[in-house]
Parts: sequence; structure tokens; C-alpha cells
Amino acid sequence: MMITKAVVRNLWLAGFVLVLSVIGECSDCPPRGKPGFWSTNAVYLCSRWDGSQFVREIRIASPDGQKAVHVVGDHWVVEVGNKILSLDHKTSYVSFYPAELAWAPDSNAFYIVQSDATSEINGFHTELFGIEQQELKPLVAINRLVGDDLARRYKCLPLASGSDPEDYPNIAGLKWMDGSAKIVVIAEVVPHSSCEHMGYFGGYVVSVSDGTVVNRYSPQDVMTRWPTVVGTRLQDDFKGLGPKEKHALP
Repeated sequence: MMITKAVVRNLWLAGFVLVLSVIGECSDCPPRGKPGFWSTNAVYLCSRWDGSQFVREIRIASPDGQKAVHVVGDHWVVEVGNKILSLDHKTSYVSFYPAELAWAPDSNAFYIVQSDATSEINGFHTELFGIEQQELKPLVAINRLVGDDLARRYKCLPLASGSDPEDYPNIAGLKWMDGSAKIVVIAEVVPHSSCEHMGYFGGYVVSVSDGTVVNRYSPQDVMTRWPTVVGTRLQDDFKGLGPKEKHALP
């Protein structure tokens, strides 16, 4: 029997409904969040169901202890001493499920990974934000940069109706490098049946100052270089790849 895209999505939807039911019964969402599932360097921005709506309040301090991202509900602000830094309502939005955040080691930047979808299968993107002289601003856009690069070689099968935006690669931050000068980003082929290489992922080192790709890494490279940083999502992806895919560069 051929497994169609609709069947796979229905299975994921059923899984998501199950997740919601578990969340509804569980109130374990600590003030500092939980480890990220893309990166163990990130904090998973967990929420809980109070019976009528999702609720969330998490405060994530910077490494130097001088700043903090304060997430309340589906929006966030940055606290610097007694000052509150904020951006427009759209930019400061963060989805209830799933999302994660990581500060740079020098405390001058952070990233947020979140999905536009209501499942863990697709729609992930990553935004970078910097803080300089108590000014908060978005940094270089990386989603199209690495997503288009991955899609050149690892495309999903075309649909009768044309390209599907839900087939676009997932983009997730993995770790900062050189303070906040560079970032390691993961581009993942969406794990559903319309994608021949479903679950394949590549690592990209991107210069934050000019938005250029400095290095590309195969799945095996990523696992070897950053074994303690790779989250459960990528660990599971890696297990499902064949020998050639594990060593193939994006």
C-alpha cells in the first residue's frame, strides 16, 4: 500500500492530539523551561493547558546574568536591568508549540526556533536577535539562505498542484560560535513521504555580520563535532539515514 502525504499528515495530527491530551494532564513546565529538542544548548519554551487555554511564563537569563528574555503567553520581551526592550507584535510572537531559545555565550544575541504548523513535522524557522547599547534589533535572516541551499540538492517530490510551502526545509539553530559572531544552523528535509530524503539534515556555519555561509557539514560531521549539543530530533533523524546520506554534504 502506498503511504500518501495525506496519510502521513493524518498520523502526525493524531500524534499531536495525543500530545495535547498529555499536556492537559501535565503541569510540569518549570520557570526556566526544559532542554530544547533541536539543540541541548537551547531552552524549550514549554507551555501547559489549564483546561481552557495554553499558558506560559518563562524567564531565560543571559549567560552574564545582566539580561533576560521574558516569555509570557505567545509573546516575549527582553529585560535589561529595569528597562524593557520590545519589538512589534508580529516580530515578538512565539508559538506555544513547539519553540525553543538559546542565548549566545557573550550575551549579545539570542535565537528563537519555532514552527508555524501545529505539529513537529514542518514549518520550523529561526530568527536571530541582537542587543547592543540597550537596543534590541533583528539580525541577519538565515531561513532562506540555508533553506534554499539545501533545497538545491534535496528536493521534495513535486505535487500535481505545484510546489508546496509545507515541503520547505525546516531551519533550526544548533549553537552559537565565536561569541555571537557565527551560528551553526540545521536545515532538515521535511520528514514526510513526499520527500525522497526525508529526515536528512545538513549543518551550516553562518556569519552573522554578513549572512554568508562559512562551512557546510554532513549529518555525520554534525554528530561528530557537536555530539553533546545535538538534540533528540536530530538524533532520531540520524538513526534513520543510510550510510551515504550520513556522509553526504548539503
